[in-house]
Amino acid sequence: MPPMIARLLGVRGVICAGAAGLAVGFSSGWKVRDVLADATEARRALRDSEAQVRAAQDVLRRMQGASAINAEVGGRSAQRQVAIRTVTQDIVREVPRYVTIESDAGCSVPTGFVRLHDNAAAGRSPSAAIPDSAAAPHDAPSGIALSAVAATLAGNYGTCREDAERLGALQEWIRAQAVLAAQ
Repeated sequence: MPPMIARLLGVRGVICAGAAGLAVGFSSGWKVRDVLADATEARRALRDSEAQVRAAQDVLRRMQGASAINAEVGGRSAQRQVAIRTVTQDIVREVPRYVTIESDAGCSVPTGFVRLHDNAAAGRSPSAAIPDSAAAPHDAPSGIALSAVAATLAGNYGTCREDAERLGALQEWIRAQAVLAAQ
């Protein structure tokens, strides 16, 4: 402080002026610290929000990829299943041409065949079935026409081919999803 001001203010004045200067300096320093802390927090928040935007973009990219896979694999599988169904229906329609009325009359489908077929369709072992003592013998005629057997078998094979197609499409979908997830 210049000596003239010091004489005017005296010792107490100098101490008060110094204290006031310290208070102003301290509060200014505190304010600067707050501004720097706010700037640091703003930079951290910006980094966090940029990371969230990148994560959201990644999720969106994966969802779009998954949707494209669903549409592509599902569409192809649906077309192949329709083709299988059409062929199966064509075969069933042709049964009377290949298994004629005369063939039906000349062939007696045995009850044993019907039981065996029904057990196979149900996934039961014929040996595990409880025998029905009142049932007809295995070689007795069942009353089911050979053409009905042919139509049933053709329908069953068609269903099996549709199931195989669905399984193949599921495997294709899983492989495509795994490739997408690895990206």
